[in-house]
Amino acid sequence: MKLVGENRPDVILGGDGSDQYFGTGGREQALYFFIRKFGIRPFVQLMNSSLNRPLFDKDSIYYWLNFHIEKIIRIMDGDFFGFPKFRLSEMLQNSDFLPVGNKEKIDYKCFEQLYMAHTYQTDIEKAINQVILFKASKVAAMFGNEITFPYLDTELYNFLQGLPVEYKCRYRSLTDMAKGNLTTKFLLRYHYKPKLPDEILCKKKQGGFAPMPLFFADKKQRDGIAEYILSSDICSNFLKRDKLEAFVKQYDKDADNSGSWFWYSQNKAIQYFNLYTLALWWEIFMNVEKPYLKK
Repeated sequence: MKLVGENRPDVILGGDGSDQYFGTGGREQALYFFIRKFGIRPFVQLMNSSLNRPLFDKDSIYYWLNFHIEKIIRIMDGDFFGFPKFRLSEMLQNSDFLPVGNKEKIDYKCFEQLYMAHTYQTDIEKAINQVILFKASKVAAMFGNEITFPYLDTELYNFLQGLPVEYKCRYRSLTDMAKGNLTTKFLLRYHYKPKLPDEILCKKKQGGFAPMPLFFADKKQRDGIAEYILSSDICSNFLKRDKLEAFVKQYDKDADNSGSWFWYSQNKAIQYFNLYTLALWWEIFMNVEKPYLKK
């Protein structure tokens, strides 16, 4: 955005939105559907609650197992790359700030309704509105740029919402979908099939992410970030200092282990980055004399 701002165009076209509009995923939804259909949801939830505790919050087979269990049984929550609730309970001074689960009723016996509800609640409401558009728009505005997203058109959205699920996600059976044998964004792929090579159309969905552990790889930089967080007033007014110190100590220990599972390292780095962002935000907006904030 800084580079673009130096030679500012009238408008920047963002490419986000096609995944969320035209339909990705499917495997976790199908697995969740079968878990409920065959009555094993209580057993899976028991496994999740047993593993969702500090003892297993480290790089191990138990972390790997719970990571995948949560992607299935918490499909309506979307990707949650912050701290798990049991960690928040430990770290927050006031439990009123703990997240509240989604209470909307869904007919889980109908896969189509489950799929469409998931599309709206996680892809549209959360991933697009609360994450992608918010971040991209704010960063663009920071450098005086105007950005818009052609895919995110209301008329297109209403049209796609009225289509059957098989136009978004093509599969022979739910069993096949649960195994990962499906075609995502079917309508979009079908439309572009005569125009694009197979190398693009048949490319496996990779998913976008920033390699966050690289940001904390340098020990000197990591120590500076830790010092900033621990010296912030957030330690005395919002979070518990001893729990933050324990997190920093554990991260330093994990950083020396180059063989950690990718998503364990990724999630821990994102948690660290979130703490840093929160501390910066606190110092900028809360740790100053502003009457309307005091009120």
